[in-house]
Amino acid sequence: MLEKGTFFFAVLGLMSGAQLASFRAHANSGVGDILRDADGNIRRMSQYAADLACHEQGSRLPTARELAIYSQGLGARGIRETNYPGVVTTDALVTAEIEQMQAGGYIPIVVENAHGQWVVDFYFNLAGYQRPAGDLGNDLFWTSSGRTDVTDLAYYLTGADSDFIYTYRGYDGGAVRCIR
Repeated sequence: MLEKGTFFFAVLGLMSGAQLASFRAHANSGVGDILRDADGNIRRMSQYAADLACHEQGSRLPTARELAIYSQGLGARGIRETNYPGVVTTDALVTAEIEQMQAGGYIPIVVENAHGQWVVDFYFNLAGYQRPAGDLGNDLFWTSSGRTDVTDLAYYLTGADSDFIYTYRGYDGGAVRCIR
């Protein structure tokens, strides 16, 4: 059984259509096909191996944000922006935003800023999530986004479970799409 961690919070602000289109165009522009072996089977590997496999072909793993936006381009729904990008999660405004929308079914995808403090990168909707088309909606895909408070954890998108969660980087069951 995988150990999973999730946060259940919500957000007030929606990303504008123009912002979302810009993010989608950026994220979709370099996302490659799923990595497969010589027989055409999906390659399953740890996040460490996925990172190396992407690097060896001159690319990198997508961030959690890039993978969420890419999945939206394939029909998934459920990314929202914070009203307070770059503001630490302990700030009163961010705390109020989180508390006010907690029942809305969103989880914050958090990242560490340059000062080692936690900030909300974006929010992912668990309630009402629609799986994206194709293999992205049926599999677990690694991202480069990790939990630096616990260095062995990385975020992944699991289309089959309709979730953005994190697990141990050493788990060998993840599929890979690289981005240039």
